[in-house]
Amino acid sequence: MVNIPKTRRTYCKGKACKKHTPHKVTQYKKGKDSIFAQGKRRYDRKQSGYGGQTKPVFHKKAKTTKKVVLRLECTSCKYKMQLPLKRCKHFELGGEKKTKGAALQFVRDRTLMIRLSSNLFNSKRRGPGPLSSLLLIYVFHHTCNRCMTP
Repeated sequence: MVNIPKTRRTYCKGKACKKHTPHKVTQYKKGKDSIFAQGKRRYDRKQSGYGGQTKPVFHKKAKTTKKVVLRLECTSCKYKMQLPLKRCKHFELGGEKKTKGAALQFVRDRTLMIRLSSNLFNSKRRGPGPLSSLLLIYVFHHTCNRCMTP
């Protein structure tokens, strides 16, 4: 999974800037095809009338992912540029950052478990800290039919 922040400080090639400025990041999306393009006009003309499908329909799809393209817009001069990324199956823009050592898990019957790894309790000394072997598990129960305690 790729997680990209919504703002990025990078070089702006605009005439007004020519320096590093904050940019607003959005994901590039393909626009609607024009019905007035020469190929579309030719295709529609050929398709009209009797005779069925006149051109081959593409079926041999090979790729399972698309390359993600970021659209960067300078906040000061509004200059826009595009930045292609590598292929990925899951892309997230401005999602929550992972915190080191903490893992959130949703378990059956509406229970939230938060595990804090022992790395948080190690002291800065060479040896293991007094709480290094301790693994804290907080369980928050929501009120449910089976549990009488809230």
